[in-house]
Amino acid sequence: MTDDSEQRYYQLCEILAGYGRVAVAYSGGVDSSLLAHAALETLGSDNVLILHGVSCLQSQYDLKLVRNDLERDPLLVKAYCQVNLDPLEWADFVENSERRCYFCKRHLYGRLLKESAKAGCAVLVDGTNSDDQNADRPGLLAIKELDIQTPLDAVKLGKKEIRLMAARFRLSAHDRLSNSCLATRIPRSIPISFELLQLVERGEDFLRGQGFRGCRVRPRKKEIVIQVLDQDFVRLSCSRVRHGIVSYFQDVGLGSVAVELKGRPVDLLG
Repeated sequence: MTDDSEQRYYQLCEILAGYGRVAVAYSGGVDSSLLAHAALETLGSDNVLILHGVSCLQSQYDLKLVRNDLERDPLLVKAYCQVNLDPLEWADFVENSERRCYFCKRHLYGRLLKESAKAGCAVLVDGTNSDDQNADRPGLLAIKELDIQTPLDAVKLGKKEIRLMAARFRLSAHDRLSNSCLATRIPRSIPISFELLQLVERGEDFLRGQGFRGCRVRPRKKEIVIQVLDQDFVRLSCSRVRHGIVSYFQDVGLGSVAVELKGRPVDLLG
């Protein structure tokens, strides 16, 4: 880390120290992992509650990564609390309008705030970073409305610096690809359903098994659009790989498979 980055990390710890007892909204991604690490290092596990909202919007692959993190970090285990949610009960979310992410964050953080209050934590913090302010993230409005604190953003830490810090502290999430929830693959106005979420999850599991790390599977009526990293288009040039992908989706009842020619750049994964 640079001297400037170190200074901002110390500023982050000073902010957390001022809370006394804090709850951290945790996803297992690099942002919330660094925030959880800083909170535990600053306040100790007795004064930190790591709240992990778990639902059908997360893949089993992502949940396994969190379980692996817990196995490696006894402090994280001591502070960890899994909060089970059922987003399919949220009618405004299931509708899948342009405000889907806003409604999701309202429900999710509303629940985490209740858990935080039960544990005597006056503050709930979130891993929003300074780069997020430049992206189209409707959920940020809900975070502001609910007065969730965003200390990474407060000290102007962006994704690149956060990854470097996480690597320095040997956090396994330091090079973990950012991964939005499964609902983000479903086109607006098509209602979110368990069946569609499962279709996405299984499809991405299959592609990941074929070596397509960071892929996306996007249902479009009777076809599937897949998106891969820029660097993986070479792999798609292999006819055996392409035929295997087509066969997989035909077997699950989808006869047409398209590829999004705009690949996912490695440094902009979100």
